[in-house]
Amino acid sequence: MTEGDHQTGDTIVQAKSLLKSIQTFEFIVLLKFWDSLLSQINRVNLALQDKKLDIARAAKMIKGLLSQLTIYRETFFTTILQASIVTAEQLQVTPDFQDTRKRPKKMMPGEKAKDESPSISAQTHFKAKLIQVLDLMIAQMNTRFIALNEVADDFAFLSGQAIVNTSVTELTKIAADLAIKYPDDLDPHEFSSEIESFKFQATTLMSEATDMNHLNVLEKIFDLSLEDVYPNITTALIILLCIPVTTATCERSFSKLKLIKSYLRSSLGQERLANISILSIEKDTTTRLNFDKIIDLFAEAKSRKVLF
Repeated sequence: MTEGDHQTGDTIVQAKSLLKSIQTFEFIVLLKFWDSLLSQINRVNLALQDKKLDIARAAKMIKGLLSQLTIYRETFFTTILQASIVTAEQLQVTPDFQDTRKRPKKMMPGEKAKDESPSISAQTHFKAKLIQVLDLMIAQMNTRFIALNEVADDFAFLSGQAIVNTSVTELTKIAADLAIKYPDDLDPHEFSSEIESFKFQATTLMSEATDMNHLNVLEKIFDLSLEDVYPNITTALIILLCIPVTTATCERSFSKLKLIKSYLRSSLGQERLANISILSIEKDTTTRLNFDKIIDLFAEAKSRKVLF
């Protein structure tokens, strides 16, 4: 037997084993389970990749997803089981969980006999495994997004609703604590004084203040030309809105580099590559540029004519 025949034989055996495993009711239940679970996560995942998304809204969306998964954990199995039974009947698969063969165990003195020891059904055992997956996922999400939730909580008092509904004493205390975390950007005393004044100005100058998020508050400050009056509040809002929520922007940058520095451009210099990448990544801004004006400025700068 040649090496090729041996590989072909192994492939056939693996294919038959795979075919046998997917023609089971457990496999159908798993498909329904992952389709339902990942579709819920994917909706939030797509929203988190939005360029205009800020940390405060991202933290709320993740908390909402965690709440959804917690409720889903209690009710998912019944719904999935019913849908799997319908699919199994269509595929002519027996809708039963198969009991795995138990490994014989040598009885030791004092142990119970097999008929005296408690046992669980194959369905209950399968459900327990799926619940373990959900518990692990919820625990990992809670752990991984601790820092994001902390940042969102630190800046939560700068939303319109929080400014209007929170007391002056609490606002000044939170502002001072935040200034301690960002000593190079915020002054504790000035920040506390600004937030106290801004609370009363917001209720009079912003009629819809309770419905405004952090971005709306910052835009309103610039619309009213108050950025010089409340510099620490403006700086704090800019810090919050500039913190990236995900690495989607960095991934887009790497994707652009693959398109720009191709085989035909392998000798492209670093400076030119960086400039072309910025133009490509910031396409929305590039399309609004007046190229005729830029060409004229470039021609004037490079002109070798001497005026006498």
